[in-house]
Amino acid sequence: KLMNKYVLMAVAALALFSCAEEVEETDRAIQERILNAWVDVNHPQAQRWDSGIVMLESTKGTGDTLNKLESGFFEYSQKTLGGVYTETTSAELAKRLGWYSKSNYYGPKYFELGVGTNFAGMEEVMHKMQVGGKATFVLPPWLTYYEGQEETMNSSVSTIYEIELKEVVENMLIWQQDTMKAYANTHYPGLDTLKSNFYFKKLHDGGRT
Repeated sequence: KLMNKYVLMAVAALALFSCAEEVEETDRAIQERILNAWVDVNHPQAQRWDSGIVMLESTKGTGDTLNKLESGFFEYSQKTLGGVYTETTSAELAKRLGWYSKSNYYGPKYFELGVGTNFAGMEEVMHKMQVGGKATFVLPPWLTYYEGQEETMNSSVSTIYEIELKEVVENMLIWQQDTMKAYANTHYPGLDTLKSNFYFKKLHDGGRT
């Protein structure tokens, strides 16, 4: 009987130990549980992607499509799940929030896809967007590793992004050349060029007197 008692105690201790191990959660599991609870309460009809992206709202564009290894200019804002904005490219929104500064640039931000400079989750949404398209989505922390690199979380919380694709850039060098030429023609008509990307205007002949 004494031996049976010890056996039962050992089995009970093992069961308790096993239960303790089973309730341990990984960081990702905890974040998934938090995000799922937030979506269930606030956006039960949201589209949940297999990767973990939660698409709250999207509008299809009608312009050029952004593909891998291409670049695009995006207007974007980001905020917490509580609705507090933390960053924006919109001057109007920055003024409403009391952040606006004349020393800051406001306007579309350049994103280059497929080179490891953006979060994987961001590129997943941006890829195949069309100019004029908009998306409001939740980026979970497990998708905040950089595309093509080790899957290490660079954020500990889920973040809401509001983005709009304004322009697709297939070749940045050509885009820069065209932009500079258009600017020169608009603001400084009559400029000449000695070589690519270098403009000048002759003010006088410089002949000897």
